[in-house]
Amino acid sequence: MPSLADMLMKARCRLITVEPWYGTMASLIRWKKDSHNTPTMGVRMINGGEIECVFNPSFCEKLTVEGLMAVVKHEIEHVVRLHITRSGSDRVPLTWNVAADMVVNGKSRSPRIDDLPKDTVNMLDEMSDDITTEEAYDWLAKNNVKIKIKCPMCGTGGGGQGGDDGDGDDGDDKDKGKNGGGQSQGQNQGGQSQDSGSCPMCGGSCEQGGGSGGGKVVEGSWIDDHSIWKSSTVSKDEARQVVKDMVDQATAKSCGNAPGHLEDAIKALDKPVHNWKHEFRQIIGRKAGGKRKTFARRSRRHNHFGVAGHSSHASIPLCVWVDTSGSMSKKDLEMVFTEIEAMSQRFKVTVGQFDHGIQEEPRKYHRGDWKRIKILGRGGTSFHEPIQWMIENRRAGTVNIILSDGYAPFPDEPPFFVMWAIVNKDVKPPWGKTVRITKD
Repeated sequence: MPSLADMLMKARCRLITVEPWYGTMASLIRWKKDSHNTPTMGVRMINGGEIECVFNPSFCEKLTVEGLMAVVKHEIEHVVRLHITRSGSDRVPLTWNVAADMVVNGKSRSPRIDDLPKDTVNMLDEMSDDITTEEAYDWLAKNNVKIKIKCPMCGTGGGGQGGDDGDGDDGDDKDKGKNGGGQSQGQNQGGQSQDSGSCPMCGGSCEQGGGSGGGKVVEGSWIDDHSIWKSSTVSKDEARQVVKDMVDQATAKSCGNAPGHLEDAIKALDKPVHNWKHEFRQIIGRKAGGKRKTFARRSRRHNHFGVAGHSSHASIPLCVWVDTSGSMSKKDLEMVFTEIEAMSQRFKVTVGQFDHGIQEEPRKYHRGDWKRIKILGRGGTSFHEPIQWMIENRRAGTVNIILSDGYAPFPDEPPFFVMWAIVNKDVKPPWGKTVRITKD
């Protein structure tokens, strides 16, 4: 019997031969074996743009080479359609995951991917052939479709009822209750989201929707693990650019085109999606570290005495300088302090004010201080002043942020990290990391 490594290699090589575009895309993906955290297979984007496919060997070993090729193509389509970053936080996880699989798989009478398992989730005949994932999600909700899915992640399929619509939490105990393929159905109905302790794949319920007056039913099984999407570490815009480059590379190397049903999804890769808040917070998180180990919290995965847990309240210092010159409007300053307030919930933040000079030296910011801080200055702008102050006083933090409209000459680059948060202006500082803040 061939080994799993041989099967995967054979599947990818055969794809290159018979469907070169898919085969080349598969060759650009990093493959990672994981028997504990996924019952099937799933994709994510990490390390600033590396596509990683995580797979459970026991799942793959049950497939034929043709079946493995089909699941690999399924994962590639999730990547191209940017499903790893598109779900949002206000959607019911189970319904979104079903919509995503529907769009990838097509209709049972005209499948987009051959050789998938027969009980795979497919689009309903009433749906438009060119429906988007968001439109499919809305269609399922509008038509009160009953969803009955066999979820391989929930060992018992249960999860308790949640409240308002929202995401299930993927938490630190994802692998709790997994059995590598146990399949049973929960009982929650009505399109409800689940509580924070529920299954990260289906939201804690394998059955939703279909209240009085429903009638339409979607049944089937998951062939892959969508909960892995949440472990991606890139913004929507970063993901879009990475996938666009990947598609361009695959098209050039394979001397062929992507399947026709992916045409609209590939065209959409040319449209940037700038989410400055996400980008802003991600840069800080990468530089400062989003979590720290602490014995003040017990580890949720290894709940034993002497094993440190994790706290999301990092102890890394952030030094924030606010441009209070006359060109910064009241609306600009409101956006600035909204972000400072958000930062203060996770980091040790000091805030200073400057215009053409230092108006207030950095002092510790406490949550809610935006209500009490008096804005000083309102004159011209000089970036030399805060940079020089940090050098002379040796007060540079791990992350140093200058929030400004960018209307001033830039000084020479200092020997420490600086991030520029430029408010609503297309200004590009000559050094440091830049995030352009736009009015919502």
